[in-house]
Amino acid sequence: MEFTTKSNLLIVDDDPSMVRLFGTLIQQQLSDEVSVETLTDPTDALAYLDQGGADILLTDLDMPAITGLDLLRAAKRGSE
Repeated sequence: MEFTTKSNLLIVDDDPSMVRLFGTLIQQQLSDEVSVETLTDPTDALAYLDQGGADILLTDLDMPAITGLDLLRAAKRGSE
């Protein structure tokens, strides 16, 4: 018997079409290995990361209010 734990992937982009595209493609190809969460509001993403967050973060760098770099820093702090 094989036990596998899915990685949690968070996709963040203020462009809803990009979030849908990446979310759909990744879910179709990696549904057995990855559970996908998608968000279009970087503030919501920051809250998600503060609550334990994601194993993998895919983010747009240029977003209003909170940049992708800010999200990456928050994810790093949460993993330490």
